[in-house]
Amino acid sequence: MIPEILIYPYKRLQMLLRQEVPTCETTGIFLTANAEGCEEWAYLDDTLILDVHDTLNARDPKVFTEEHGRQVLAFLQRNKNAGRICVSCDSGQSRSTAMAAAIVRYFGGDDLFIWEDPRYHPNTVVYRRQLAAFGMDISTEELARLRRLSDEALSAAIRKSRGG
Repeated sequence: MIPEILIYPYKRLQMLLRQEVPTCETTGIFLTANAEGCEEWAYLDDTLILDVHDTLNARDPKVFTEEHGRQVLAFLQRNKNAGRICVSCDSGQSRSTAMAAAIVRYFGGDDLFIWEDPRYHPNTVVYRRQLAAFGMDISTEELARLRRLSDEALSAAIRKSRGG
């Protein structure tokens, strides 16, 4: 069974947790360079905080690595009965959406709804490396196809907003 996956920008999740304590077992994965001082995380049953940048540059010392991916895998295995998984990054558009897509795929679901949503632009490094940590392979061609879907969804939304 695929748990409910929620994607939030860090500040929005912080605000929501101040207003409402989750009623079902909820875990959180935070991919942020600003992991300090969110006492609201205590409302979640378990959290994993990964200090990673939103980058595609393999030389960045804070790029998402397969070791981060193995930590996510261990976290998911430890929390296999969680009803909800909140995935958060600073803007809720790139790292968190890539992680959410990988988690959906890990649980056997179809993650195309994330790639086709113009609000999201999944980080391909996070996605590919998380899938690798899950023992799931994705070809360069398939990853490029997903990136094109994401780019096309954004372009279509921009055209539509301009009346075109």
